Amino acid sequence: MPPLSIKSSVLSIALALTCAFSNSVVADTSNPLTIAHQQLEQAKQSLNTGDTEAFNKNLKLAQESLQTVAMTGDDKAKNEVHALMLEIQQLQAKDTSEDKEGAISRLWHKSSALLEREVTQLSKNWHDASQANKTLKYLLDARLHFNYAEHDLFINHDPENLKSEIESTLSYLEKASSSTKPAIHKKIETIKIDIMHLLTDKANTEEEQAIIKSLNLAYDSMLNVSQNTHSDLKTKSEKISLEIKTLQQNIILLKKKEQYDELMKRLEALDQLL
Repeated sequence: MPPLSIKSSVLSIALALTCAFSNSVVADTSNPLTIAHQQLEQAKQSLNTGDTEAFNKNLKLAQESLQTVAMTGDDKAKNEVHALMLEIQQLQAKDTSEDKEGAISRLWHKSSALLEREVTQLSKNWHDASQANKTLKYLLDARLHFNYAEHDLFINHDPENLKSEIESTLSYLEKASSSTKPAIHKKIETIKIDIMHLLTDKANTEEEQAIIKSLNLAYDSMLNVSQNTHSDLKTKSEKISLEIKTLQQNIILLKKKEQYDELMKRLEALDQLL
């Protein structure tokens, strides 16, 4: 895989995440959580166009809809919605457009994940007290936090939030693993190990390692040029060095996205085994 095609693929990750959620989540448009999600989507657009009045109105309407969810949802939904409402308040206090863009993007992503959880619950009729449905509840909550982690890993690159969401994911998987039959227990334990590897794995294949090695050599060469040349060429070589480092990070990021998607498919497949 040529480096440039890898870079192009990585740069499209944010768009792919948005399209994936937009295509996968189908819910009742009168549902308060759906309305909140739509208002957060509108808030993103209002912020992009610089319409502050519309942006604030969208956030207010999202808050009102979330308050309804907080009074009617299950305990987990209530807790997550309260957290979303707090994040909206924190967003409203932010000063710069850049800070607001990152915050509204994460809020929209989290509302998408919550909506997906709700749609899945309705389709699974999970409210009875069977052991299988207790396990399903833990699996849905694990997937919710793994969905949250996707944004922290690939979009806003927040290590603190990422660590928290992965810990929550693993905690719910542990509960699911402890409450299910041996065959599913074994699959969950394997997934837990692979999720932990997701945070630590670097380039794995020989092709990836070769690309990283070549980029390291190129980076060292450009640093040498920047240290032994006049100011104009130095500036250009430093810029190229930065682009090389970014490309290295993007190669690893693309690999992680492939691993993440495969893990999410394995988590979703567990539902069918209950």
